[in-house]
Amino acid sequence: MYKDRQNFDNVAWDKNDDAEEESQMRLRRKDICRQVEGLVKQKFSKPATLVSPLVIGGPNIHYRIHFEGEDSSSDVMVRLPWPSAACFPGEKVVYEAATAEYLRLNTRMPAAQVLYYGRDSNVGPFLILRRIEHRGDMTDALAFPGLDPNLQSGQKVSQLLNHSVS
Repeated sequence: MYKDRQNFDNVAWDKNDDAEEESQMRLRRKDICRQVEGLVKQKFSKPATLVSPLVIGGPNIHYRIHFEGEDSSSDVMVRLPWPSAACFPGEKVVYEAATAEYLRLNTRMPAAQVLYYGRDSNVGPFLILRRIEHRGDMTDALAFPGLDPNLQSGQKVSQLLNHSVS
């Protein structure tokens, strides 16, 4: 009986993997990228262009957008949830916007400013964030406070295992 259930689990996992792959491919298409540029142009009333590469992180895809005639410090990031990876992507975006703003305003943790967010657009739920230069990622910063972000991956492991490092 357990083997029969296990086969259903495999079918569900396979369907989930297929849906995730399909949504990733959809969000990478040129027409979607142009729609993301259009969303930013609409919100900021400025010409904007996509800067590659697209970044996939967690259940999101990130598009870096550059405003023509400005330096890279004015770039923004558009963050879209994968439709197949988030059960309630509209609610997810609203909660993430509130959390990011809370962290930015109430902690010393460097967090990007939320410039726009919404549940409904031609690209679906979205966050538009001010892009900040960074080294490392938030996972390391939260899991290992005080870890030097300039270290390479192997050096981070050495620093974590070296108890004399404060």
